[in-house]
Amino acid sequence: MNPDDVESDRRMQQVDAALRRSTRRLTAAYIVLAIDTLALVWLANRTTITAERFVMVDGQGVERAVLGLAEAGDPHLVVSSVDRRTEVAPGSMVLFDGSDSVRLAMGIDEGGTVGINLSSRKMEQRASISTAGNGASTFRFDDASGAIRLELSSTSEGASTVTVRKGDGEVVFHAP
Repeated sequence: MNPDDVESDRRMQQVDAALRRSTRRLTAAYIVLAIDTLALVWLANRTTITAERFVMVDGQGVERAVLGLAEAGDPHLVVSSVDRRTEVAPGSMVLFDGSDSVRLAMGIDEGGTVGINLSSRKMEQRASISTAGNGASTFRFDDASGAIRLELSSTSEGASTVTVRKGDGEVVFHAP
């Protein structure tokens, strides 16, 4: 088999895998739409649906998404793909790419800090922006190893700093 055929075969396998993932997602969307439609018909004479847990399964009966209550009573969402399980914290939202990696996460923690994290395909955080409950803000870029390389910060009083670091964390520039 010549190298062009091998490369063509590899690309066809990648396209086939992407098509299977898209088909699963589209099937899940149709299932949700069907459930929503049935729920709307059922709700015509009802005003409240009460449940402790909602479970979405695939064609083989494997749980792919669960919406329920955590032990502390907080809302809890778990999303599962073939090889990964992702728990979504209360007050959070995540977006996945075609390879089932979390690429964007947004959320609010218990202390009132709001943040947005952007990640690589390997789910390594590469950039983030956050604002604490007291008004302090940070914008930072990380390298592939997770080391902070550039950080722009401002305190709640308005004082700002810029810090540039080497991969080992050594500060090479800081202002003011």
